[in-house]
Amino acid sequence: GAFYGCTSLTSIEIPASVQTIGAATFQGCSRLADVKFEEGSKLSAIEGYCCGYGCYGAFLGCPLITIDIPASVQTIGEAAFQECTKLATVKFEAGSLLETLEGYSGSLYYGAFYGCTSLTSIEIPASVQTIGEAAFEACVKLATVKFDKESRLETIDSRSFYSCPITTIDIPASVEIIGAAAFSGCTRLASVKFESNSQLKAIAGGYNPSDGAFYGCTSLTSIEIPAS
Repeated sequence: GAFYGCTSLTSIEIPASVQTIGAATFQGCSRLADVKFEEGSKLSAIEGYCCGYGCYGAFLGCPLITIDIPASVQTIGEAAFQECTKLATVKFEAGSLLETLEGYSGSLYYGAFYGCTSLTSIEIPASVQTIGEAAFEACVKLATVKFDKESRLETIDSRSFYSCPITTIDIPASVEIIGAAAFSGCTRLASVKFESNSQLKAIAGGYNPSDGAFYGCTSLTSIEIPAS
């Protein structure tokens, strides 16, 4: 990555003209706590990828406290903000064009915000169509997840919110698939509501019991499955 391992770098302002922040660009910048984007940003992708050798995220492991994602961003890659353990606030600019929070599944799972252990809440923009595998897995304080009322979300993929301390979730009507273990181990999840006119087609399971979409949700007392 262009600035990989710049351990004395504490802040940066990304010019409006930048369209892509590549995988591992700021990975290993162990003091980078302040990232700002110039007004009018044209940024479309914050990248990351995982493979058998490891994960390479744009800001993987950086000690960011807050991040304001420009409206122009369409994709946040797998592991892009993985293990940013101080990241408490993620804001999406009004008019967000974000479509995908990417995830990775191999021998292990790593998603866009995997292991952001200080993140307590998030509001998913209406434009998002896919929450990828393990996007918020290991976010051990993530108790509040909200979706824009105009949500176009279609897929909540495998392990998206695995073991998060969510207490209630309102599934947008546009959601068609809830993946394996999507909410597995969410032991505080007491209420699951599906919006009227739900387009839901599948609630996934797997070969192991823990692959069930709502496996181990020990606080869940009732659920109404949509007719679709």
